Amino acid sequence: MFLSETKLSNKTIITFGLLVMIIVGLGIYAGLRYVALSTSEIKGNLTRVEGSSLFVSAKYWNTKSNTALTNTFTPIEVVITSETRITRSGFLLPTEEELKKTGGAFYPEKLPKEVTVVDLETLKKDLSISTISLAVKAGHNISGSKKFEAAEVTYTAPIFK
Repeated sequence: MFLSETKLSNKTIITFGLLVMIIVGLGIYAGLRYVALSTSEIKGNLTRVEGSSLFVSAKYWNTKSNTALTNTFTPIEVVITSETRITRSGFLLPTEEELKKTGGAFYPEKLPKEVTVVDLETLKKDLSISTISLAVKAGHNISGSKKFEAAEVTYTAPIFK
């Protein structure tokens, strides 16, 4: 009788152990999935500026693997605060005289670049001249957010001499 009680206890212990391992495994899986889907950055195209908000058609971005977390572009409102840093990486376009010398050809990768911190008004002006692609970083997880405050905005735009 004592032996059968011990076997029952062993079965109970094994069942309980397996249950604990499954629960821990599911917890680890959920945690890793959350980390894989969490992001603090989006990349996309600026569609309009209203007040202190940028309206962007963007993809959530994994900065560690430098890949998009989503396949489709999502409309997102990015709020610019007094703490937001806006950086423009501009390339200086050749003048008409310079283009005449080359027959109108130029290589964008060889153009001089100018990186400057700008304000929201400069960004609005650049949008009125050209399409703006940008990267926006927040100080926290924004995965799935349709609106958030930006810590940093970086974009590229042509600069006309």
